[in-house]
Amino acid sequence: MLLLFHFLFLFLFLSFLSFLLHPAPHSLVGLDISVNLIRDEGANAIIESLVHTPNQPISWLNLSENSLSDFSAPNIASLIRMSANLTHLDISRNDFQNDGIRLLADELALCSNLRHLNLSNVQLDSNVVEHFTLRLGQNTSLQTLDMYGCMIGDVGGTSMCRALATNTTLLKLDLGANRICARGFEFIADGIRVRKGEGKGGGEGGGGGYDKERVTVLQMNTTLKVLKLWGNKFQGECERMIAALFVNDTLIEVELSGCELNPDQIRTAEDLVRKNRNADLVKSQGQVDIWKVLRQRDALLEENKQLKDKVEKLSKKPDSAFPMFTTSQAEEKEVVEEEPEPWWSLKSLGHLPPWLSSQTQDLPETLTGVK
Repeated sequence: MLLLFHFLFLFLFLSFLSFLLHPAPHSLVGLDISVNLIRDEGANAIIESLVHTPNQPISWLNLSENSLSDFSAPNIASLIRMSANLTHLDISRNDFQNDGIRLLADELALCSNLRHLNLSNVQLDSNVVEHFTLRLGQNTSLQTLDMYGCMIGDVGGTSMCRALATNTTLLKLDLGANRICARGFEFIADGIRVRKGEGKGGGEGGGGGYDKERVTVLQMNTTLKVLKLWGNKFQGECERMIAALFVNDTLIEVELSGCELNPDQIRTAEDLVRKNRNADLVKSQGQVDIWKVLRQRDALLEENKQLKDKVEKLSKKPDSAFPMFTTSQAEEKEVVEEEPEPWWSLKSLGHLPPWLSSQTQDLPETLTGVK
């Protein structure tokens, strides 16, 4: 009786969804049916309705925690391929196996519309992880990928490193609680640090030596902004990650909590990320770089101070240091004005009054001194 009631409820629920989808296909933008235990039959019915509805505008679909298996994977792949508006897909906490993940990964490599994919808490073995990350590197649309709790291990960390090296669109990656150890952690750090062709043959720059075969295939990731590695067991130093963050100028958030790392180095990594975050905030808001302005102001103040000190030192020097402005002792004495010569003297004949100058015109030049 209970089982019959369950199937009756499922039938009514699916009928309601079909009624919701078909009469008004242009009004449904998002559909969240998570944690409903609809299983493969219910998911296939819903997805078929979405796929066969012309011009379906649905942009996000949440099928999380519905006990889905590989039987619903082909329909989900068809939805990704045929729905031009689907940008958000959540299929986390389901029971997909290797074949279903491979099918979804192949479709992921070809799709050009999906922006956000949540695959968290779906158990992936090593072979599936390598295939999935290979297709992820070929994807040109995905921006957010949640894979926490997938238990990918060090093999997954190594494969994810190669995906980061070739992917040019991913902005956020969550790999928390994946049992990644020190080896995989180092590979992930190299995925956001090493430029193509850099350090062949191994090197010691910033984080210890690394394998030649690893370096020759990597280039620095220039798009990833958020990297979450919480809850993994790195159990050691994070020097390689610090070296990666030192040259990386795009990451604005790195979460390393619960990874059994050196607290001082975690704080150093957070400081390096904060530097990028402040620069990204200034750039995104179109604001003036206040730190650059303050540095310029301090430089001008220091320059003015030095100039002022130089002027004060010069003003305190003796007068001999300024010959153009000095006055000799003879010139400092009071100058006594000489009395003019009397009008009858020979020196002043040239300056005679007008009434007398006419009488001296006939005098010889030797007496008057006037030519």
